[in-house]
Amino acid sequence: MHKFMWLIIGLSLACNLPAQVEPNAGQWKTWVIASGKALRLPAPPDADGTAAEIQWLKDCVAKRNQAALVQIHFWDAGAPGYRWMQLAQQLAVSEGLSTPLQTRALSLVAAAIYDSTVAAWDSKYAYMRQHPSEIDATLSTVIKPTASPSYPSEHAVTAGAAATVLAYLFHRLESQFTGAPTLLILDEAWLFLDHPIFAAQLREWLKTLRKANVGVVFATQAIDDALESAIATTLVEACPVRIFLPNDRALEPQSAAAYTRLGLNQRQLQLIGHAVPRRQYYYQSREGNRLIDLDLGEVALAFCAASRPEDRARIKDLVAAHGPSGFGRTYLRARDMAWADDLFLPEAAE
Repeated sequence: MHKFMWLIIGLSLACNLPAQVEPNAGQWKTWVIASGKALRLPAPPDADGTAAEIQWLKDCVAKRNQAALVQIHFWDAGAPGYRWMQLAQQLAVSEGLSTPLQTRALSLVAAAIYDSTVAAWDSKYAYMRQHPSEIDATLSTVIKPTASPSYPSEHAVTAGAAATVLAYLFHRLESQFTGAPTLLILDEAWLFLDHPIFAAQLREWLKTLRKANVGVVFATQAIDDALESAIATTLVEACPVRIFLPNDRALEPQSAAAYTRLGLNQRQLQLIGHAVPRRQYYYQSREGNRLIDLDLGEVALAFCAASRPEDRARIKDLVAAHGPSGFGRTYLRARDMAWADDLFLPEAAE
């Protein structure tokens, strides 16, 4: 347990490197690899290679659209390892892994991120390469460059290490599919679609998991990313049921084009564009389409909308303390809703 705590503390320090600079972080003690220097990268490209890279970046900037900005801000929400740890947690929770197995999965990803970050800092201060926007001031960036050298990119290193471990864990998930009814929920699905290893596995799963009695749920805020992925055709064909959340930009040309590719017409786009957020949802399937209105009351929302980590922790504690029969009443009381006691049958009281 002490080793795990030190790992998390070390990961926290490594994740804050962009702000702290830490030129000696490449010499920090590692968990798996021999040292940061053991994985020192080859020297960065020469002047000609750098010029070619900068031109490629300028081409990317010219093509930057709203979907790209969404991804940029998504990954910049925290330290380089933040989203990957979040993804690992989502994957572990969605599969219903026991607490020890969840801890093991998170520990493996955390160790990979930490060691790779230490190795990245060893290479950074060995080569002291400037950021592209420092070499060419005409190159515009959405995010301000960090104070540390640019090569290698800590986001790229973290992604490579975390994705490798998650790919292993992804493969191990198959052993959990025993034929019992299972729901595999992949939140922020474009994270999986954006990586060739995950995309290939998902393509295979979409074709075969139905036979194993497994339903796959993709949740994404960026339809464009799903439709532009390498497995777009499989996604469209293998996901016959789609639920669209309200989107007041659905009628804009770029968004409308994506919805149209999914078979929606102008009237359906109007319904999605004018739907009430967090209440109405547009359901599309081969059996029919319908705008669903979930006009839930306060009690229903207390149960159905309890998705925050603190909500889940409270639910777990109350079930452990009062059992399933006493959970509902004590849960609502904990949310200052004792007025709802009359909704419960007397035998379901304490």
